[in-house]
Amino acid sequence: MFFLDAFLKGLHKQGDDDAIDRLNYYWTPMLLVIFALTLSAKQYVGQPIQCWIPAQFTGAWEQYSENYCFVQNTYFISPDKYIPDNEIDREGAEIGYYQWVPFILGLQAILFYLPSLFWRLMNFNSGVALKKMLYGAKKADRVDEKARHEAAKATGAHLYESLTLQSRFAKY
Repeated sequence: MFFLDAFLKGLHKQGDDDAIDRLNYYWTPMLLVIFALTLSAKQYVGQPIQCWIPAQFTGAWEQYSENYCFVQNTYFISPDKYIPDNEIDREGAEIGYYQWVPFILGLQAILFYLPSLFWRLMNFNSGVALKKMLYGAKKADRVDEKARHEAAKATGAHLYESLTLQSRFAKY
């Protein structure tokens, strides 16, 4: 649960992005995590699958058969076909995906979030305060021309200092 808690806390809006970025790093992982948790709850709390079992199976036999059916791969037979007697024919129609769906959805959520995390780490290590520069430019848009000029000058100076510092470190 610690990983999930840290993951959900890290999904806050960043401010240096647009609607498509937020869709990719925030909303899509949230939706995938919700789906994964819902499916996990169904698998581990309820009955994940209903398999055909003989009528004489009751109680523990029925539970064992349901658990075995869930863990083992099942196979799909069209209603207009007969159940194959040959085990090789059954293996050709196996479906073995539903146990792994929550894990795959969780992995997809992480993979959707990784580019944003990479961007944040690289932006933080670059020395350029991109978020502050964007907020300064946005604020400068609403003031008079002299204040706008000063804000642009400060933004340019910050960018110049950051890039100069990076080029000095690049030589070593």
